[in-house]
Amino acid sequence: MKRGLALVCSVVLVLSAVVFTGCGPKVNKKTVKFGSYKNEEIEWYVLDYKDGKNLLISKYILDTQKIYDPGEDEYPNIMTWEETTIRTWLNEDFMNSAFSNEEKAKIETTQVKNHENDWYGTPGGNDTEDKIFLLSIDEASQYFSSDNDRVAKPTKSIKEECDSWIDGSKNYCWYLRSPGIFGKKNATVSQSGRVDEVGEWGDTIFALSDNGMEVYGIRPAMWVRLDKPVEMDHIDISHSDYTGEWSDPLYDPTEYVEFGYYGGEEIEWIVVDRKDGKTLLVSRYVLDAQLFNDKDGEVTWETCSLRTWLNTDFYNKAFNSAEQERIQLTKLTTTGNPESGLPGGNDTEDKVFLLSYDELVQYDYLGEHQVAFVTNYAYKQGAEPNGYNYCSWWLRSPGDSVGEVACVTLYGEQREAASGYLNKYGVRPAIWVDLDSPSEGNTAVEFDTSKYLMDYPVECSMTVYVKKIIRWNAA
Repeated sequence: MKRGLALVCSVVLVLSAVVFTGCGPKVNKKTVKFGSYKNEEIEWYVLDYKDGKNLLISKYILDTQKIYDPGEDEYPNIMTWEETTIRTWLNEDFMNSAFSNEEKAKIETTQVKNHENDWYGTPGGNDTEDKIFLLSIDEASQYFSSDNDRVAKPTKSIKEECDSWIDGSKNYCWYLRSPGIFGKKNATVSQSGRVDEVGEWGDTIFALSDNGMEVYGIRPAMWVRLDKPVEMDHIDISHSDYTGEWSDPLYDPTEYVEFGYYGGEEIEWIVVDRKDGKTLLVSRYVLDAQLFNDKDGEVTWETCSLRTWLNTDFYNKAFNSAEQERIQLTKLTTTGNPESGLPGGNDTEDKVFLLSYDELVQYDYLGEHQVAFVTNYAYKQGAEPNGYNYCSWWLRSPGDSVGEVACVTLYGEQREAASGYLNKYGVRPAIWVDLDSPSEGNTAVEFDTSKYLMDYPVECSMTVYVKKIIRWNAA
């Protein structure tokens, strides 16, 4: 199992955070017109300048296309930029439709770097040579200084084509060339301009989300020798660490704690919240596989067999007496499902519990941890991972019909539901725990490990953390 930092003892990770309020220049609001598409002149933003050439990206969404259209063939498990059908479409169909021969001659062939998705390790494939391409995660993050700068609307012709599917006032999402959370998804930019490393299925144009119907479009990019180049400082796109202001975020996706022992290994937890000196932890990995309820029919969190199992079998097996003293009794409210009308049941008091759907939303779907690896023990217990070793895991909220329970799928999709009696899904326990108070027989030793600056892709709104660790040493 991969670990961010190997520790022998249980640890408390106390972090300060560097928040990027702006890590790139503001997109140059000067636009140029070059080419035409669907009977409209194409407007481009100028992003960069080097050796007499300008990097341009279309100001508007110019078309709606799939990243990969398999036709009658099976969609491959790993799809990189080199193999996508959108790459072919951009450099053939779009190129020939949008530009005259004179304009084509001004478009440079570019060595396109295709890095892996650093959040999830998804391979980016071979570097390519292209006239026209899509921006990568790094480029979309560093050429724009804010989410607002990345927001894009469609051209008039594309808006008319899609208005029957979507509220015409909405912004569109747009695809990047970088891979998403796994090989069949591509990174995207959301309606609000946020770079989404999880991404969307590459064969998606329309998708229903919590924000309603979304449209995924294309913003071509290219290096061009304009007749009158727009001169500006050149920007080196890299994984350089930026500095910024210090803050204390609510949810920290890079902070981990080892606490307890289960299935032959220490339990690693992500820190989700802090309140009144207590810390909310959710297991980083799927620790077991269990039915939500061992009887068919109507069920709530209060009455399910999984609640009993977590607070007896799991609780007694995973934690020693000293650790149990630190776990807080928590009063839980589980709201009903507004779509199905199913109730959430009575409030409960539990030491160990599952997140509700509302809590999952509150904590931003756990960021990169909305999908979770399966431990060897969980696999032996019946967890069914996909090829990337992710599996579906239970929430405690009610589902769409009687006997169904909300879950997060093995692809990270939320607001799904499954039979709590027929499905043995993954279990990611949650606990509120007192990690700060000293206890008899233990001493807290604080030491600085600033060398562990997390090396994540640079994004203007992201947070990078410097770890300071408190290690509990048994006396």
